[in-house]
Amino acid sequence: MEQKEEIIDLRHQLTWRNSIRFPIQSKASRKDIFIGGLWLLIPIIGWLINMGHRVRIVHRLQKGETPWPAWEHPLELFKHGLLTFLGMVWYGWPGISLMLLGYWYTSLPLGILGFSLWLLAVIAIPGYMSHYCKQYAPQEIFNPFLALSRVYQGGAAYWKAWSIVLPAMFLSFLGLLGLGVGFLFTTVWFWQIAAFSFATVFTQRFSLDTPKQVEQKKHFKIIRDSGRSIKNELGYDHRKFHESKFFPARKPDSMAKPFVLTKDFQDKNIPLLYYDKEGPFVHADYFSDLRVQDLNRIHKKDQALIGTVKKDLPFETLIRFLIETDIIETFIHISSEMIVQITNHHQAEVRGTHTYYTNEKNVASFAFTILWNEKNELLIIPI
Repeated sequence: MEQKEEIIDLRHQLTWRNSIRFPIQSKASRKDIFIGGLWLLIPIIGWLINMGHRVRIVHRLQKGETPWPAWEHPLELFKHGLLTFLGMVWYGWPGISLMLLGYWYTSLPLGILGFSLWLLAVIAIPGYMSHYCKQYAPQEIFNPFLALSRVYQGGAAYWKAWSIVLPAMFLSFLGLLGLGVGFLFTTVWFWQIAAFSFATVFTQRFSLDTPKQVEQKKHFKIIRDSGRSIKNELGYDHRKFHESKFFPARKPDSMAKPFVLTKDFQDKNIPLLYYDKEGPFVHADYFSDLRVQDLNRIHKKDQALIGTVKKDLPFETLIRFLIETDIIETFIHISSEMIVQITNHHQAEVRGTHTYYTNEKNVASFAFTILWNEKNELLIIPI
């Protein structure tokens, strides 16, 4: 039985691994690829129905629904496929027309201009697809300038999607090795990778998820105190660790032990934090070296890098891990109390107070943002 947290959807980070696995992550998704390959045996109609199938999958993902199976009502799929294809024609005809004229009149400048316009159309097309998927609104399709503005707003994430899609396209040609027939199925696999990659970018950038998904965004409380920390759990001199202010990344051996305090922070029953005679360390399969960040030493409007995440993890788990292990130090002497508000899929705001003593008891407030960016870096930004 597949675990719920393993389902890859539009809330996940855009990574090569997630995109490649998305179309084949379940028995139902693999069956849909097989059916899509069979549809391609019907020229033109099968291609359009496959496009409509991808539209429906993204639509369901944006609504927070299970996307597969998605082949019911093929006439509806054909309609979605035809509309989105007409958008491609509308975007592409100026460039293709100029290329044909350039060929007819043997005009290289005309051909170059036509090719440039066609390339611009290819770049713009993803700018309408995800928005059309949200409510099946045709008016989202036939506005190339609006689509290009969305592409611009997509920023680096949009081009990261292309860096995944293009290699996947070349990989799909390996299906030709299966007597040519395999290419039918690897083509459908590639199309779904492209749909997922671009939909992830635009759904997250423009919050195309429905209110049902927004309600899943949550806030929770965390309390930290000096009596319950990994430094206390070590049970030996931890001054070297205290001075170094970082958690190295290593792979655990038979001598490494997980911390009791962080036993809930696991992935597939693999703990994220261990210790051995050299001190505490994070699992190298999941993180780079992680730098401890003291909130009191980060200037406002600056940002501090903690490290890099190597594998996709639930964002709430990651936030709790960083705070409860004191990788993000939220108190000086005694304790801290805070509310974490997850503002989007990879960003959270944390607001709270910490208690410390000088000649008397002091309570000071703090606020910061945790950002998990497109480079998989973890950043702290004071508010």
